[in-house]
Amino acid sequence: MKLNMNFMKTKSVRYGGYATLVTIIVLAAIIIINLIVQSIPAQIDMTENKLYSLSEQTLKVLKELNADVHIYALFKTGNETPDVKEVLEKYSQVSDRVKLSYIDPDLNPTFTAKYDKEGKGIQEGSLIVESGKTFKVILPYELYNISYNQQGQPMLLGYSTEQKVTSAILYVGTGYTPVVYELTGHNEDSLVSLGIDKALGDENFSLSAVNLLTQDIPSNSAVLVVNSPKFDISQVEADKIISYLEQGGRVMFLFDYTEKPLPVFDSILQTCGLSLDRGIAIEGDKNHVAGNPLILSPNILAHEITNPLSSSNLNLIIPFSMGIIESERKLRTVEVTPLLATSKNSWLRTDLNNNQMTMLPGDKPGPVTIAWASNKKKLDMNEKDGYRVVVVGSGNLLKPVSLFGTVKGNIDFFMNSISWLNGREDSISVRSKSVYRLPLSMNALQIYIFAFIFIILIPLALLGVGLGVWLKRRHL
Repeated sequence: MKLNMNFMKTKSVRYGGYATLVTIIVLAAIIIINLIVQSIPAQIDMTENKLYSLSEQTLKVLKELNADVHIYALFKTGNETPDVKEVLEKYSQVSDRVKLSYIDPDLNPTFTAKYDKEGKGIQEGSLIVESGKTFKVILPYELYNISYNQQGQPMLLGYSTEQKVTSAILYVGTGYTPVVYELTGHNEDSLVSLGIDKALGDENFSLSAVNLLTQDIPSNSAVLVVNSPKFDISQVEADKIISYLEQGGRVMFLFDYTEKPLPVFDSILQTCGLSLDRGIAIEGDKNHVAGNPLILSPNILAHEITNPLSSSNLNLIIPFSMGIIESERKLRTVEVTPLLATSKNSWLRTDLNNNQMTMLPGDKPGPVTIAWASNKKKLDMNEKDGYRVVVVGSGNLLKPVSLFGTVKGNIDFFMNSISWLNGREDSISVRSKSVYRLPLSMNALQIYIFAFIFIILIPLALLGVGLGVWLKRRHL
């Protein structure tokens, strides 16, 4: 039988051969590239929020270490948690001062005895950070930022390994725990009931309460928090807060709108260059609301407190906020900086008897600033640091929000404020890495554009390409 060699010269056979050859080359290239990448020890963190990278502040802390720090990770051999392990190894890679060891609790059952103060045992998966005679134990559940929805189901909001480890390194390096005091006696919302004591504890703050009718502000107060008082303060209490501020005190005020004015509280704010603007902010821009014009997703303005939120693309959700304005009689030594504001399409509703969600003649046009930072500047280098104050127009900042639960951006804003007030800027940017995003919000025009692109334009383009290929190949 004679083989017809002309068949091998046809266009279809030649095109088929070319296609097969190209496929083989591409597959070989993919295999070679994978082998090369796997042989490179360094890894590139391609996650949006750099889940497995160390922040600039952590790198700064590690660079300034002047004593060895030991991190003991309690995992059974071969049972290490991958995301935790990857972050921990970054510490020892960056600093020779950090010594990382994996301890198998089954093979070393007595290892944790000296770290187990209460004798209850230390869970597998825990981390122990030690320097000298000081140590801190980080439990497994503390390595994740978990919230619960209205049905009680847990939701993973972020990874906290870096936050907890860096905070522990700062602690074992100093052994100092600042105390945050919350004001009581005015039906305030307790920080403990809101779970904020845990967030404070995670960053080595302790929490106590103070009633200024019977007590003075303790001398060891790092920050005083006034959270959502339901009625005004007395002048006796106000004098104690003003005296505390004059001595360089640090205070965070979170106010909710109340039927009765708060003139004494407002007088304290005016000494700091600010004043309450009574009314409720209403947002007219759909890109800055969370399902309701009264539930704001404000613009985040530039400041040491807020910059990490912007760089991490974190949103805040703040329901029912009052406005805060700059006082007309602000002293020149007082510096005030806006932190959060509504859009220019918003307004402040002063007549709360009218429920209409459109702007009325008596409303104040936006933007409405709902959070400020204030600090008293030093006039000369020998003068001690002046006070620092943060004021927020909504105590709802710390409460779970309907449909969203606990909002990570809100808690980070609060903790950043506490750290800034306490002068601990070194820990502001070390927060848990968020894996949560708010639902995408689009206006009608954007919806029509995307619908046209994905439903009409792209299918037509694919159909056109396919038709062109068919017309070309039908003549082969």
